[in-house]
Amino acid sequence: MKILVFTTQIHLLGGAEKLAIELVEGLNSQPGIRADLLVMGPEDESSAVTTKQRLLNNGVHSVKFLERPHGTGGRGMLWFIFKLRHIIQTGGYDFIETSMPGPTILACWATIGLQTQLVAGIHKIYHKTYQKKWSYKFLRLSVKINYRVQFYAISSQAKQSWIDYTQIEPERVQVIYNSITTEHFESERNGLNPEGIPDFNRSENKALYVGRLSKQKGLDTLINALGPILEHEKVHLLIVGWNNLGSDTFYPGDGDLLERLLEQVKSNAWEDRIHFLGFRGDIPEIMNFVDIMVHPARDEGFGLVLAEALAAGLPVVATNIGGIPEALSDTDSILVSPDDPAALRKAFLDILHRSPEEAALCRRKAQKRAEFFRPERRLADMIALFRDLCDLKAK
Repeated sequence: MKILVFTTQIHLLGGAEKLAIELVEGLNSQPGIRADLLVMGPEDESSAVTTKQRLLNNGVHSVKFLERPHGTGGRGMLWFIFKLRHIIQTGGYDFIETSMPGPTILACWATIGLQTQLVAGIHKIYHKTYQKKWSYKFLRLSVKINYRVQFYAISSQAKQSWIDYTQIEPERVQVIYNSITTEHFESERNGLNPEGIPDFNRSENKALYVGRLSKQKGLDTLINALGPILEHEKVHLLIVGWNNLGSDTFYPGDGDLLERLLEQVKSNAWEDRIHFLGFRGDIPEIMNFVDIMVHPARDEGFGLVLAEALAAGLPVVATNIGGIPEALSDTDSILVSPDDPAALRKAFLDILHRSPEEAALCRRKAQKRAEFFRPERRLADMIALFRDLCDLKAK
């Protein structure tokens, strides 16, 4: 079996990109399977070259680049469809796997009339209210035109939203939950500050947010909820993530959100308590350094950072939307409504003031739940999907 994993970029690894890399490495560890990686963007970023070499060293046979510039939109799409089609045909792939809208659109058209089957991952919650730009309309058209495309969704909520959004047949979508890398299970608490993080008073608690700095992820709700109590409760809030300026900006005022939040922090003299750390590559170490994870998203297909937090045994405060309740099931996490700073603050304080016995039980439940998100389980689910589709082809 030969599979082409097609992702957007590998120079700044977000959740979907990490899963693509994990998948291509895992597939190549299995007998009878060869998996190559195709990157839609250019190879000119130095970090992309580094990631490519690491993958080749880890047994990935080929890492190719479609060389489509970032921010191209619809320009030159026909050329890149033909270029992708040529790569698929010359490579003799049985399947092409995608997990983002851009690669999915190109692959939908590139595989029409070929034996290669597209398997597309649904990694977000889709709403016609938000995803209504021409690119999303074209995505819906593309998956309707190529009726052979099969889908996997990262949660039951993501599956249902995709069925509602595209009006495709439910039997074309199955649920395969995300996984997290093994490093999240191997990292341990040692009491040491990760590099680049201030040397906090050991007696003070540390809360963590990881994600895009956007309204979709509820960063403004988080600041409004915790800012006023951080000094009194002796808590530091660590914010890890990057600014959100991409095409998935749906909320009014999202473009200048970070600027406004930085001004809010400064005007309230919270700089000593709220720490913007930017993009970090040492999330497992940071999670084993902090005490509480906060994830106040307004919209979320799954929440990969939640599974990562569970592996670290962290108590979690999150919102009860999308796939979050599925990710956090059977744990002592507290879920609140989105856009409600008062409810988020109360839940945070409830966790902060738990007894040592309650905290220990929470940690055990979290780590037990995290075992479900090991990469071996997701890899087995993906391989089972590919084999089932092979069996259908043979009939």
